[in-house]
Amino acid sequence: MRRVLLEVIVLFLLRSASVFSNPYILTLINEVQSSPDSLEAIELHWTPELPDVGNIDLGGWFVTTSMGTAYIVPGVVLSPTGYVVINSSNTYGEFSLNDSIETISIHSSDFPDPFDSISVFLPPEGKSVSLCNEFLVDPNDPWSINQVVYFYWDSSPTMGYENDDQHSRGVVKGMVRDRNNQPVSGALIVALFRNFSGWFKPDSVITDSDGQFEVDKLIPGPYRLTAQIDTLSDTLWVDVFSRETTSVVFPLPFSGASGGYASSSILPQRLLLFPNYPNPFNSSTKIRYFLPRSGLVRLAIYDILGRRVATLFTGFQNAGYKSLSWEPKGLFSGIYLCRIWTLGEEATQKIVLLQ
Repeated sequence: MRRVLLEVIVLFLLRSASVFSNPYILTLINEVQSSPDSLEAIELHWTPELPDVGNIDLGGWFVTTSMGTAYIVPGVVLSPTGYVVINSSNTYGEFSLNDSIETISIHSSDFPDPFDSISVFLPPEGKSVSLCNEFLVDPNDPWSINQVVYFYWDSSPTMGYENDDQHSRGVVKGMVRDRNNQPVSGALIVALFRNFSGWFKPDSVITDSDGQFEVDKLIPGPYRLTAQIDTLSDTLWVDVFSRETTSVVFPLPFSGASGGYASSSILPQRLLLFPNYPNPFNSSTKIRYFLPRSGLVRLAIYDILGRRVATLFTGFQNAGYKSLSWEPKGLFSGIYLCRIWTLGEEATQKIVLLQ
């Protein structure tokens, strides 16, 4: 059997490889389920990109954690297209785990190096850590496709079966209120995703006129959620799970008049054009911006040659946070520029259209 060394060693750290120029990222560990201090089960799946060597008897293979080693008994067979679950019933030895962070490796009986290894933030009991393998268009190059491999906290474990990659994301929604329980509009919400090596910023949104917000399509796992206006902020820790919505309420540490503001001076003092969402997109996308003062506004879309292809707004607008949707017609896939002008200021954001 040809040796294939798999190294997926960072849980919650996105790893990308160009489908057209680099090898696939290969994996064997497909799902992990645990309870406090105990490894309940590991699901193995012979990824299609690995060479077809027929059925493999895993007898003599072993699983290691920081707490010990468990050996797989003979007769446990991994087929080229199937899923096999390793647990205490088909192993002997130590099947325990560290408290919250653990590295789990599976070793072949023939080679000293791990055949596959992942480092995990262990989810709450009843959940699992599942593999998701996505192929996404590179926003900087619409003709290039990236493979994105990550593990996520799964609210519905599927040990022994295919993971539900189509519903692998989660949602956080909530509201921001001041000390007087009044809604705070215009607060910046930043969701920071904790991975094994640091932080990853997946998205940010602005609260609406009712102080409400929603951040969707989040990779399930532990997040640090921050609400901020100028120098005022508050932080919450939240757990996000697949196919679930996590609800939170931010009590910002200030009070004021209507809208929760102590004064208008805490609002941004310059023109802001936020990244559109979704991006890339193929039918419509939302564009958000902030006007520091009332005045004439022009918002338009340009191609990479500088030609205007759409005018989204021209006219007078009052100061504050604004949003509108763009539904392009008759345009080809590619990179476009969204530009806004008002009162001597301008801002630009890149947009990727996929038809």
